[in-house]
Parts: sequence; C-alpha cells; structure tokens
Amino acid sequence: MNPSSLRLALVLSCCGALAVGCDSPAKGSCQGTHLGQAVNWPIDGERSSLERTHPALNDNKVTYLALSYVTDSLLDKGVASIGVGITFNEELVIRSPTAYELVRGSEDELVAAGESSGLRWAGYYDPINDLRMGGYLKPGPPSSATLTLDHVANADAQGEFVYRYFDGSELNCTFDVN
Repeated sequence: MNPSSLRLALVLSCCGALAVGCDSPAKGSCQGTHLGQAVNWPIDGERSSLERTHPALNDNKVTYLALSYVTDSLLDKGVASIGVGITFNEELVIRSPTAYELVRGSEDELVAAGESSGLRWAGYYDPINDLRMGGYLKPGPPSSATLTLDHVANADAQGEFVYRYFDGSELNCTFDVN
C-alpha cells in the first residue's frame, strides 16, 4: 500500500471511530440471580461497543463485542463491573437471530460448541480502584451459556447472552450497541 493510500485509510478509520463515538450509548442490562440474590445490572453505555478492523489497515477481518455491566450490588465486595469480550474471526453480518451455544472447555473457560465462525469468549470483572481482571466472579465460570445475536451490521449489534451456573444462578444479559 502506498503512503497516500495508508493516510487516507487512517483518516477514514479515525472519522469512522469519531462517528461511532457520537452515536447513542449502549443499552441493555443483566438480570437474574447471582449467588442467590436477584440482580438487575445496567449496561455501561460508554464502555460497551462493537468494533471492527478496517480491511485497509489489517488483513484480518475481525468483529469484536465489548460488553460491560455495572454491578452496583457488588460494590461492597469491591467489584465495579463485569463483562465479556466476544471475538469473531470474520467481519460478521447477521440479519436474523443466530444462536451460539457455549460450553465449559479446559481451564475453566467457555468455548463454542460446534462450528462458530472462530468465536472466542473472554469473561472479566473490574475491581474497584484496580485494573480489569480476566476471569469470572464467584461462583466462577458458568456451566454453559447461550449467545444470541439478533442483528449485527456496520457498527450496530443487538442480542443477548444467558449464563447458567452450577449453583442454579442464571443471568440474562441484553445489549444494543452502536
């Protein structure tokens, strides 16, 4: 790629990033039970997003969903938020609901069952006054999960994921990011 094409790609990429930043904040919530307690955690509208690599800047086309939920009920336990990073190794476009089943893999991780478009799933939580931590809160990784994407196009994604835990807890987390 010649230098002027690279500059144009960078300018277009920055303009796209700025335009996405001007859109409305993400909407959604996590509802259900966590360690026997009913919870309703709102999505962090500023920290949740859909990101794509720009083909002119990177040969790999990737779709990445960053979803973060504010856990007010866990502040006394030192936890500010929970979230997931969902990566597809392609430029994903979905026009009708598509579900992905996630099961426990090795090392307490969640992995996609069957064909999954290169789906990678990473859970995390944010301790108060600390950096983001990889992994899952108590009771640990879910026993299984379902990710349903209702719509994914350009810089917009809507859907939900359901975590099912061994202790009977279940969280249903919705998202609408753009």
